[in-house]
Amino acid sequence: MEAVKGMHLPTLVPFLLGYATGLVAFVRRLRSLLGRYHGLTVALLLAALGVELVVVIQRVHSRVRVQGMGVEYPAVRPSRLGLPSLN
Repeated sequence: MEAVKGMHLPTLVPFLLGYATGLVAFVRRLRSLLGRYHGLTVALLLAALGVELVVVIQRVHSRVRVQGMGVEYPAVRPSRLGLPSLN
């Protein structure tokens, strides 16, 4: 973290080059997959987003307490939402 705070370029440049290379490679691969297997690729991307949404909902509902109109509602357990447990 000191390299980031102090903008120590000799340390940061390899990471930035790796980030840029990985991003370009990912975009090229995704473009190729979308061109060849559009339906399957979109289905897999939507499935990944759906799984991530379930994970986020579970984590938020397991940590959030809601207060309203003088009543405090405890955090909701994933099992009460009908979602599978991640533990």
